[in-house]
Amino acid sequence: MRSLIIDLGDTHVAAGIASGARGALEAFSSVPVSGLKKGVVSQTASVSTAIQQAIEALGKDVSGLPVIVNLSGGHVEVMPTQGLKLISPKNRAITHHDVMEVVNHSRSIVLANDREQVHIVPRGFRVDGRAGVQDPVGEPAFRLEVESLLVTAHRESARMSMDALAAAGIPDARFVMGALASGLGALTDKEIKSGAIVIDIGGGVTDVSMFRDGSLAAAASLPVGSYSVTQDIAQLLKTSTEEADRLKVSHGNAYPVDVPDSATVEVQQLGQPVPRPMQGKVLAEIIESRVREILRLAKQAVENGRPGSVAGVPVVLTGNGARLPGVDRLAAITFGESAVKTVLPTKGTAALIGLGAYAAQSEEEVAPADAPTSWKDRFKGLLTR
Repeated sequence: MRSLIIDLGDTHVAAGIASGARGALEAFSSVPVSGLKKGVVSQTASVSTAIQQAIEALGKDVSGLPVIVNLSGGHVEVMPTQGLKLISPKNRAITHHDVMEVVNHSRSIVLANDREQVHIVPRGFRVDGRAGVQDPVGEPAFRLEVESLLVTAHRESARMSMDALAAAGIPDARFVMGALASGLGALTDKEIKSGAIVIDIGGGVTDVSMFRDGSLAAAASLPVGSYSVTQDIAQLLKTSTEEADRLKVSHGNAYPVDVPDSATVEVQQLGQPVPRPMQGKVLAEIIESRVREILRLAKQAVENGRPGSVAGVPVVLTGNGARLPGVDRLAAITFGESAVKTVLPTKGTAALIGLGAYAAQSEEEVAPADAPTSWKDRFKGLLTR
């Protein structure tokens, strides 16, 4: 199945066409965008234009293709839910119909008026109280339960994204949480099964996900990213944001220990006729402070109120913010015993690659209970890969 996939970022809109059994990218494009702030559309016309440009840059006919778009930002939330179905007659073999019903039951949650469901991610099943079941179909039982993660979004913020897509000629699209997409795109099958944490540091948003035993265990979308680093530099060094971004990209380091005391950078401050030399270590210390905060918030998000629960879980960094030297060193300190590596795809973004994988692995999130296709095909990749 081929799909059109779109990654809406604060600084760029990336588009791709995913195809094949694993949703590989057969085409990819990326264009700058304005009008997105911390994952929320603030200027519909600007964002819709960028979406159109990204699609046109693919150079492919995308008419009729299903569209999947990532949704990120502080307005996106994840909540654990449970579903229950009693099997009748007792000890009857569990069917696809039963699985669909119990997953649908896990999304039967009353939300605040300003929130709406995005999608549901089943984590695992319990059969007659036995936990850790990945494929319950065919097992005799009288009680089937599921643990799921329900992704919700602020209604108005989601509507703004839908309006931008509609203005770009896409009236119907499916949203997928950006943290899930980044995780699927940055991790290998083995890492998803053995367990890993993915931190995707974007411009205005940092998406965090943790996988364990082949399923999504926790996820969050934090309204802070590498643009906050730029703002800190501009404010503290009294520069324009353009100069601050240049300093960050060309001379930035998130680990001051690695910066020699003798290192200097030329800083063009506002209102000054000529650049001023400044210690490189000062710049690094500004960057370090914000990156430490981002990593601390990411750790808290996946710990779910259980400090120390992620000790030893490998950490994978991705996103433009992960390109900064020293971020991996700070991550190793923040997460203690965890091994840290950086994954920066040469083609596309982790989120875009993950959207392709998601599209290939899940034709529908929750099909009608009487759908003829197997439930495993519907949820493939969300429970186990």
